[in-house]
Amino acid sequence: DPTGFVAKADILRRAGRLTEGRASLAAMPSAGGADAQLGWYRQELAEGDFTAAVARALALASQGDVVADPWMHPSLLTARALWCAGRRTEARGRFEDAERWTRERLREAPENPRLLQALGFSLAGLGRPAEALAAGRRAVELVPVGSDAVDGALALESLAAICIVAGDEAGAVEALKSLLAVPSPLSVRLLETDAAWSSLRDAGLLAGLRAVARDGAS
Repeated sequence: DPTGFVAKADILRRAGRLTEGRASLAAMPSAGGADAQLGWYRQELAEGDFTAAVARALALASQGDVVADPWMHPSLLTARALWCAGRRTEARGRFEDAERWTRERLREAPENPRLLQALGFSLAGLGRPAEALAAGRRAVELVPVGSDAVDGALALESLAAICIVAGDEAGAVEALKSLLAVPSPLSVRLLETDAAWSSLRDAGLLAGLRAVARDGAS
């Protein structure tokens, strides 16, 4: 069962310990299931190995709808890896697939926060920032972190990711500040090491986040 190996790798990755995270995944007795593939995808994305992450997402897509979490739908995973790799033209088709898939399910569950997060990310990738941010912010309103520590944290972290793709780095920083101010899985070390957040590092925006994290820990 890869569950324990993947969970340990995720904890290590979120602590900025990428080498140890990779070692945990490599120790899995079997890496063929969806959970194991998702663990490797997150690891490869964090390491900046976007080519491997794209291949991993495509392998998941070939298995059909094997992932329950809309944020982890293979079309969206592929789009994110392609976007991070700078392959924006290729990413667009995947973002379109993800938008269609998400809208179909929102007809049945229009206030589902995770679907709204997936829609927001898709719309950001399609160059529709106002709609993207509206969807991401609505998800945060539905599960405020003060009332729901787990889903609220997911909503804020997803909003930050949406902001980055939408070109709103200041909005991403504000969402991450809200998250770092409360107990959550997010850490400054993750932001310092994970390639998916590299635009914040490149823009010199981590200093303010470090201060928030220090205040939250005191």
